[in-house]
Amino acid sequence: MKLSALVAFKAALTLVASTAVSGEILTTIEPCPSATALSYAPITVSAQYQPVSTCNPMTACVKGQCSTIYPFTTYPYVSTVVPCAWNGTITQTTTVTDIKQPFRASEYLETLTQVTAVPSAPKQRGKIWVDWFHKEKQTKTQTSLYETVTRRAGAPFNEIGPLAVPGYDGSGLCHKCIQPDGRRSQLLAVVECRFGIGLSGKEYQKCVEWYEMWIEQPPMSTAVEAVCSSAGEIPSAGVYTWTFPQIAPPVITTTTKTVTVTTQGRPSITFQPEVHTFPGQPWNAYVTKSFSGPTTFHFEVHITKTIILNLPCFTQPAETTRTVSVPYPSGVGHGKPGWWPIPGGDASWLQTKTAGQAWQDWNPTASNEQLNRCSHCVFLYPLHHRCFLL
Repeated sequence: MKLSALVAFKAALTLVASTAVSGEILTTIEPCPSATALSYAPITVSAQYQPVSTCNPMTACVKGQCSTIYPFTTYPYVSTVVPCAWNGTITQTTTVTDIKQPFRASEYLETLTQVTAVPSAPKQRGKIWVDWFHKEKQTKTQTSLYETVTRRAGAPFNEIGPLAVPGYDGSGLCHKCIQPDGRRSQLLAVVECRFGIGLSGKEYQKCVEWYEMWIEQPPMSTAVEAVCSSAGEIPSAGVYTWTFPQIAPPVITTTTKTVTVTTQGRPSITFQPEVHTFPGQPWNAYVTKSFSGPTTFHFEVHITKTIILNLPCFTQPAETTRTVSVPYPSGVGHGKPGWWPIPGGDASWLQTKTAGQAWQDWNPTASNEQLNRCSHCVFLYPLHHRCFLL
């Protein structure tokens, strides 16, 4: 490497280090510790995603003459602990050290039990017994069949937005996850595995993968109305407020849920309607009146209030699915260890052939347009309705 190039790079590296965002020092990085004959100023990291540059030595030999070069790579620094793996109740935590690190957004685990009756073998009489005339009554015994379903949804960390994990705002690097108009969506790679034992007693295990999009539905507004009346006496002048507790009527909506159906031994993914019932929310109707002195009063007032409901995300159906190899070891068999998490870490299930390209090709605007065209099939009831409460 030419000396002039080294000097120029050293100056640029010093500039990057000096212009870093000021704040608490997170760490100090040696740019190229393997280059013992060269001297580079340490990089002080004071913010997540701060650009840093480190070298990766490369040695090449030609006709017995070897030389080592030290090319540098610039990347955003990250080292943080964030919530992950939402299972519908709680989350876990994971340490992120690479912005493209596979990230578990959600995971699902369920063991399905099916009790079925299977024919039992006839009792033998002596050494050899053949029921030629079928006089022996065939008996059946109850057998329990177990199938364990595991499902993971994830994305590279830099493609994680605010919809991926409840209560977590995401990496802040996914620009497609939030549209200019504020609408939010999330593209996820999903891997589902089913392990179990069939009637024949043989173990089976199958895994499929697909991409699905979670699209935030606009809040649903419900207008409710109450008729408030009262009569009585006012003892003195002043401002008086009456409170009338109310209960809004329940609201029913429908979204979609992911269902795996096995046909002729091959699993396929379908999306079925899932009905959500929002129980009636309590609210108070207030009536305020001012009186100049003692008097009697009587009023009947109509109060209208708009209640905002946050709806579950809409899942856009996947166009295709693909059978994938089962992570090993999988731990087949009821009660055996190894069900979850799948051994091998997050990277073992997110290494799809087109994983990176999928997020590059993702068009969230088209996804939201499809949701808008389907608004009539998302809601069972109109967006606005009035309900009179007495």
